Amino acid sequence: MSRTALSKIAAAAALGALLGLTACASEVDDPKDSSSILVITTVDPSLVEADIAKVVAPLSAETVQLTVKSIPRGNASGSELNDVVLESYSIVYNPPLSTGTASVTFANTLAIPTGGSASFTAIVVPVSDLLAGITPNTGATATIEVRGHDILGSPASAEGVVSITFNNYQDNNDADGDGIDDAFDPAPLDACNPTPCPP
Repeated sequence: MSRTALSKIAAAAALGALLGLTACASEVDDPKDSSSILVITTVDPSLVEADIAKVVAPLSAETVQLTVKSIPRGNASGSELNDVVLESYSIVYNPPLSTGTASVTFANTLAIPTGGSASFTAIVVPVSDLLAGITPNTGATATIEVRGHDILGSPASAEGVVSITFNNYQDNNDADGDGIDDAFDPAPLDACNPTPCPP
């Protein structure tokens, strides 16, 4: 066989190998993407009634319970390498609250096996916002982003939305009986303040 023929065969083989490598590479997912997709399946409650004028009971943050499911991406297997570890969540409010953008890192990471679910409690309205003089009968939405990564370190995240209404939800809206709603009364347990009692 001539040297020219051998050269053509070698070139064809090299081209075939290159095409084979290209075809294989097209089957591989972007290494920056996790092989698991996170989905928030439950937000309970989906409507938060934030009490901004609790007088009898102490103020406490408003929370929701979130359930997050891990779903294999495409043809990804149920390997333990695709398990997801949740690390943190952040909240963006519209319109903004005094908190701005809340960001919380879990004290202990939360693991979700591939195809499985996990639940946790998220604070959607901190006490500081309940004390910030929010106008009654107003509302906001809170977009919650949950972030984590799979065992190989590739990031994964999911979003959920909660509606919030702010009002005085006490059974007794005038605890001291002075005729001023507790939401606007500077001394809700003192009937002689701000209006002096008759002598």
